[in-house]
Amino acid sequence: MAATSALEFLRDLPRNLPLGVCVLSGDSDFLKIEVLRALRRKLEADGDRSQWHQLEGPKLVWPDLVERLHTVALFGGVRVVAVEEAEPFVTRCRKELETLAAKKAEGWLLILLVRTFASNTRLAKIVAESGLWVDCAAPTGSGLEAWVVAWAKQRYELAVSGPAARLLVEMVGEDLGVIDQELAKLAVATDSRAPVKPEVVKQFAGGWRLRTVWEMLDAALEGRIAAALEYLDKLLQAGEHPVAILAQLGGALRRLVISTQLAYQKQSRGRKVELSEALREAGVPHFLLSKVEMQLRRLGAQRASEIAHLLLTADLGMKGDCVLPERLLLERFLLRLAVH
Repeated sequence: MAATSALEFLRDLPRNLPLGVCVLSGDSDFLKIEVLRALRRKLEADGDRSQWHQLEGPKLVWPDLVERLHTVALFGGVRVVAVEEAEPFVTRCRKELETLAAKKAEGWLLILLVRTFASNTRLAKIVAESGLWVDCAAPTGSGLEAWVVAWAKQRYELAVSGPAARLLVEMVGEDLGVIDQELAKLAVATDSRAPVKPEVVKQFAGGWRLRTVWEMLDAALEGRIAAALEYLDKLLQAGEHPVAILAQLGGALRRLVISTQLAYQKQSRGRKVELSEALREAGVPHFLLSKVEMQLRRLGAQRASEIAHLLLTADLGMKGDCVLPERLLLERFLLRLAVH
């Protein structure tokens, strides 16, 4: 039996929460925290006066765990033990955990928080059969965009379109906690009955600093270098770190890099290059197509193909490969983008 996805578990909590061994696997701390909160709310809703204990897996020994699980509280209730970073503990005590998981739980719930949990092990099969296994892996690629759409509907009753979800990820990054915060802002700022489109995301998401980065990049790509440098100064004066600014620039320029690579690939196969088609294949939202196409044409094929190298040079410079201050490295990068 495969693990239940965190999104599915949070959407449809089991009517009767299975006690015993519970495993939360995957690399998303945000999803693990959400599942832990849901488990706690479920126990409280069932009228259970549960006792929660949090232990550290690298230091935990088997007798200490057994003592926590089987020491009955004065007022009763489920004894819940959550073991953080549990991989070392699982490795040391796998046989004992297999025996424990196979037994009928009497008033206790053991939650193991791990990054990986191989499905072909005996322990995984026992947990999947008689306990609870929730997959808290962070979605990636198109799966992340689908998660944004589903999470917005499930958590905030927001109808977010696919292009809007893609733009939100481009603007704020792939951290699920940050995405959740932005969706919460959109829920407050917009009418939940109306679909959230890319224009709405661009208006409300990311905060003024992120919007300033986009405006700075637009100015540089349009050749308005004075305006671009003013935006940069505003960001630095507000305390934004140069490395963070460069990372956001890189994320925004990724679609230009991919579009250029796709265009070169088509050209090398003797196909006619349609720039708008390459931009769509690179994931540029339809409402941005005309602007990005104009920017790419202004850059020209040669300079557009150099963007990745310019980003790498600036990144290495900030990591000690150049004696110039970080601010000057950013200014040089913007100047090279803006040059006709």
